[in-house]
This record gives sequence, C-alpha cells and structure tokens, in this order.
Amino acid sequence: MNAAMEQLKTFTLEGVAHLITCPMLVCWGEEDKLTPRAVAHKLYDSVGSKDKTLKIFTPRDGGAEHCQVDNRQVGTDYIADWLEARLR
Repeated sequence: MNAAMEQLKTFTLEGVAHLITCPMLVCWGEEDKLTPRAVAHKLYDSVGSKDKTLKIFTPRDGGAEHCQVDNRQVGTDYIADWLEARLR
C-alpha cells in the first residue's frame, strides 16, 4: 500500500487544471480519510471552467466517505443529475 500511495503522487493535475474548460464536478465527502478537503478545494479553485461545482457530501446526507462508499446511490444520483442538467 505504501508503494502504491507513493506512486500515486505522480498522478496530478498540478499545472494543467487551469486548462480544463469543460463543465467540471468535484465531489468530496466530509469523512474522506484518503483525500484531504484541501485537495478538493485546490482542484476546484484551479480548474479553468466557468461552469464548475464543488459538492461536499455530509454524514447527514450520506456519501461522506471516499467516493461515497457509505452510500454510493446518493453519489451516483447527484452525479447523474448534474450531468443531465448540462447535457440538455
């Protein structure tokens, strides 16, 4: 796990996120133990899109764990609704 986590450090949008101009959704859960909240905010702030959303899932709403593993359906529903609103 340590080796995998170390290698993942090279997978970054650092220096290129500003080039993303398509609609962008960043999801983060308040109970996420893998990705710090600051990372979600940094990505959201760095993205060049004028249409961007930062969705924070809370324990009260469900989906507060990493990738909404505690309630995948609430995450899936939110993402589907977000996409539908932009694909009309």
